Amino acid sequence: MADKGKRGLVNMTPRNELPAGVVPDCLVWELVKDNNAHLFKSGTASFTKERYNIMAKNTPVYSGLLQKGVMDIELAQSGSKILFKSMKLQDVRRPRSRTHLKKLSRSLAHVDYLRKISDETRPDLTPLLLQKYAKIAKAKIDVKLE
Repeated sequence: MADKGKRGLVNMTPRNELPAGVVPDCLVWELVKDNNAHLFKSGTASFTKERYNIMAKNTPVYSGLLQKGVMDIELAQSGSKILFKSMKLQDVRRPRSRTHLKKLSRSLAHVDYLRKISDETRPDLTPLLLQKYAKIAKAKIDVKLE
């Protein structure tokens, strides 16, 4: 639908625009896929050490720099706890309140909790998250006492 106004032909149909200050995900990926500080290559495969990347693969699906709802699992430095970090989907003014950290024991009792949180945030990564949690929980860790 077009309208003839004072400045000539004006298009009155609404456009699907992003809010001010928001960049499309595809543009962010094109900017960071080959150039970021966390990237390292081994032969033909490229991996990344960025936070919130469960599989450490340099793809837009797993990227923690690109996705809005992200989560990560890692072993604590003491070796006795597993750290589960997640970030909310909605935009929050204070980044500290956007990030959540939960310390889990190394038993498999927390699988239901992780499944529930993962299904809310990123249901496509639920099996991978649970698989990584099981590997970390079952791993034998040598704790060095100083």
